[in-house]
Amino acid sequence: MNAQIFSATASNPLGVNGAQEAFYVFLGLWAFKSVVQKTVRCAKVPSVDLFIFVTPLALIAYGATAAFITFRQPLAFGILEERRILSVYVYFPLVDMLRSGRISAEKTEKAILTVMAICAVLMVAVSFKLIPAWNEVRSSNVALRSERLSIGSSFLATFLPLLLVRLRGTEAIKWITILILLAFALVFITQSRQLLIAVALMITLTLRPHVLLALGAAITITILLFLPFLSEQLQFYTELFSQLFSSEYLDSSWRMLSIEEVIQSLRAGEIFGHGSLSPMWQEGFQRVVGESFFLADIGIIGTSYRYGLFGIFWYLFWMALQLTLIMRMPAGSQRRSYFAVLLFLVILLPVAAPIEYRGFVTGVLFAMTAFLSSQHKQNKISCARRTVSGQMLSETA
Repeated sequence: MNAQIFSATASNPLGVNGAQEAFYVFLGLWAFKSVVQKTVRCAKVPSVDLFIFVTPLALIAYGATAAFITFRQPLAFGILEERRILSVYVYFPLVDMLRSGRISAEKTEKAILTVMAICAVLMVAVSFKLIPAWNEVRSSNVALRSERLSIGSSFLATFLPLLLVRLRGTEAIKWITILILLAFALVFITQSRQLLIAVALMITLTLRPHVLLALGAAITITILLFLPFLSEQLQFYTELFSQLFSSEYLDSSWRMLSIEEVIQSLRAGEIFGHGSLSPMWQEGFQRVVGESFFLADIGIIGTSYRYGLFGIFWYLFWMALQLTLIMRMPAGSQRRSYFAVLLFLVILLPVAAPIEYRGFVTGVLFAMTAFLSSQHKQNKISCARRTVSGQMLSETA
């Protein structure tokens, strides 16, 4: 559920109406239960837990109020339109189970990788008609990508670093096989430019030089070996990415038109946010701005339109807190992998807001890094206590 496998989106052939909303309700109830229990039992809620709990409440209240003030949209519709941010609450069931010892960090990471593999298998199976689609995929307005589909693609791409650090040791062949499957799903089925660019940049910036060189050599050899099959795909992607720099895309694409609308708003001094309009209330932004205006497509730029300076400051605090948690983890491949996940989300900031629309990965990242950093701190304290006890025993002897 958290990987969005059943999310009813335009590109998901396995989407189920209401499934994701039911999951939000479940997460909201768990988050409330978790905070109340900690308050009653310990009279104190960890600061990270409190930040995660307050984040959706603060942004939902602000966004719904801003939409009411700006457009007179009823508060109920504003709250409903902000519902996706509740996916951040996946933090609570995950961190609670980690702290209680019911699951370990290693097993959780393997579970994440298993879900990623399931997403890829489902995409391949539906694409090759091995299993039937439950609903029709709405074709992209880009003719080149009319056949693409997505089942948990963002979850798959975001946590790819957890797989990359495992490409060695006794289980290397298993992880390499899964990596090939995930790469096939992203490149040939999902065909998302923003995900592929973010993955490429993340790999380039985080992998060590010798690993990056080996990966580059492997890709080059693969292209040369399968050139007859890949030639058509290479031509396809050449044309697809060249569209990003075409005058038509820069002047009239929906994303650029949306960005231009936000820039005009900021130039007019509208810096306190407008909230977001629900399409269920008087056709939403289609009536006010036009059919090409979508906040989900313009990332942090859309955040500035939605929440104004309040949202930008909240993101700065989120970034500082998340980076602090990662840096408190023990040095090694695990910390590098979670830093790479954060880097991936930062690279996608211009086109995908991680709190509003990527909470299902932001919440997991917070939970894992909060637990691992606190565990490392406890280990250091225990080690220091053992050292002091040993010194005292030695002096007594």
